[in-house]
Amino acid sequence: MNGKKQDNNREKHLHLARDLAREKLKAMESADICKRTGSTIRQNEAGATAISTEYLGKPLRIVLPDMTLSYDDEEWMERGGPVSLREEIFILHYLISAQGTPPSGNAVLFRDMDGGMAYDSIFRARSVDRFVRAFRDREDLLADTAGIFGGVPGEMGNVSVRLRVLPYAELIFVLWKGDEEILSSGNIFFDDSISGILPTEDCVVMTETVVSRFIQVLGRNVG
Repeated sequence: MNGKKQDNNREKHLHLARDLAREKLKAMESADICKRTGSTIRQNEAGATAISTEYLGKPLRIVLPDMTLSYDDEEWMERGGPVSLREEIFILHYLISAQGTPPSGNAVLFRDMDGGMAYDSIFRARSVDRFVRAFRDREDLLADTAGIFGGVPGEMGNVSVRLRVLPYAELIFVLWKGDEEILSSGNIFFDDSISGILPTEDCVVMTETVVSRFIQVLGRNVG
């Protein structure tokens, strides 16, 4: 019973966070949102106007004036499932927070970000450790898996990819192959422009979500 109550409370908090983000966006100028976030204004055949942005290589629409999320369900089922409420929240936060700074190409560790040290153990458990376990001894599958989401080869470690999660938010996934004496290892870096893109707490959720999608696709392709 307590577990169910906790789940209900968590769901209520998530819906409240989404509603608050929508209200903040409603008070902003659409043209300014697009300018800061690398998004565009689009109108569909029915005449509805929306902010169109890219998430993991696919278009998402935030329909005006209610700021509701719209996307093609079938496309996302092939990428690990529909866009979740937690994803919707950090996408809305991105539209609120991003300051128009494109990726610089310079990598930074999560713990070195503003407030990152306080969340580092959570970040590693939810993202880095799961990522490394999923690709251990099959590091060569990383490029193909990330490529489904628009990832491109990187230059770090033995295998790495750069992934544009949102137009100005980029992650770098890195693996180092092990041998008979040393286990393979890895890490997840952010482009150092992230400080002007998303709050640190949203970075934790964003990275965890991407890793979960990688694992879903990897399991389907090697199962």
